[in-house]
Amino acid sequence: RSHCLRTLPPTAVRDMALKEPLLPGAAAGAAIRSRLRFGFLGLAAAVSWNQVMLNAGMWVVLYGEAALSHAGLAQGVACGAMMLFLTCLPRRISFERQVQVSIAALLAMTACMAFLVSSLLRRSVSQQAFLLVVAGNGLCGGAVQNRGAAISADFEGGSGAFLLGEAVAPLVGVGIFLLAQRLADDAHHIAAAGLSLSTCFVLAAMVVLRQLSGDERTVPQPEMSTLGTCIASKGANREYAKRRLLEVSCNSVVSFTVVFVWVFLLCSSPFVASGLCAGDSACTSSLTGRMISVANVAAFGGRLLGLRLSKTLLAMLATEAVTLAGLGLLAIKALVAGGAPAALERSSPFALGMALTGTLTLWCNFILMRNDHNAQSTCGHSVFLPCQVTSQIMWIAMQTGAISGTLLSSGGDPQAARRGAP
Repeated sequence: RSHCLRTLPPTAVRDMALKEPLLPGAAAGAAIRSRLRFGFLGLAAAVSWNQVMLNAGMWVVLYGEAALSHAGLAQGVACGAMMLFLTCLPRRISFERQVQVSIAALLAMTACMAFLVSSLLRRSVSQQAFLLVVAGNGLCGGAVQNRGAAISADFEGGSGAFLLGEAVAPLVGVGIFLLAQRLADDAHHIAAAGLSLSTCFVLAAMVVLRQLSGDERTVPQPEMSTLGTCIASKGANREYAKRRLLEVSCNSVVSFTVVFVWVFLLCSSPFVASGLCAGDSACTSSLTGRMISVANVAAFGGRLLGLRLSKTLLAMLATEAVTLAGLGLLAIKALVAGGAPAALERSSPFALGMALTGTLTLWCNFILMRNDHNAQSTCGHSVFLPCQVTSQIMWIAMQTGAISGTLLSSGGDPQAARRGAP
């Protein structure tokens, strides 16, 4: 077994802790601050895109029901391309350079959001400009997520803190959105206020990264710790990467399937809302926004529940993923066509739409976190102290699922489906 392939296993970290004297108060405080910084960095990486999604109702009014599908495709392709590029680099980037790349990405993300806010305040946002901004944000978000995960692995507890920061981002996004609604009185100003508030987190994350560059790395990663460096090398390193690809292939399929359904649901929410509202534009816009808000809260709940269950059989995860895909796609198709079950025909469109989104999103994220636990455990790691190669394989599977789900949501003709419905 090549020791240069992996992050230190949990047993090695425990052994190190036993050999070292207890940390004095100052050092313990520094470790806590480091974890808080990584949690904040994980939050900042996703909060801007969350704000774009939460203002879905306005984008639907401006650009039509396919607005989220087009935005999701721009974001997903850009984010996936950047993550794939950084993951497959044949040489590991130095710690200092990773910090610089992350700061540059956060700065570019700030510029994208500033342009969008300015356009919203002028009430002059063309769809082409909107999609370009979303794609730019996707490139930056992919860089921050990829490099942030790599940087956090150099610090004990950093990976877990970064993961928790990403998990709490949807809930914080809803809080920002609700605050923006109190600060402004029309859709354009609400969106501008929410994006401005989220950008404050991005700016603060740059300060956090600068502070991290001066901290002592407690678990420095070896040279051959990424999928790209392992594949580019020879001998045991390359064999390890190939073996991990095979060992987590089923986990990858589970991740692909679950994210596919989840993103398809989110991008189809305007079509679902239109079907439930019988085409009423005001109802569709309002319901779309509420469905995305409920999805954000449910995503946090599902991740939190999944983090607490570290042992789930892969067969059970696969069964759940197949069941989720079957039931979820059928329910979405039925509601898009306006064909709610007879027993639910008298229910409020808002209750049905939010119940569907909340239930499926909670289930998707619950499966995803348990699936990550399972994939990491097969090589003696955990989601809090992950094997970087395994994490990167799972990222590729999830991003591919996200792009596929977005493509499906933008490729259909919901209007035709409704016209053909009995």
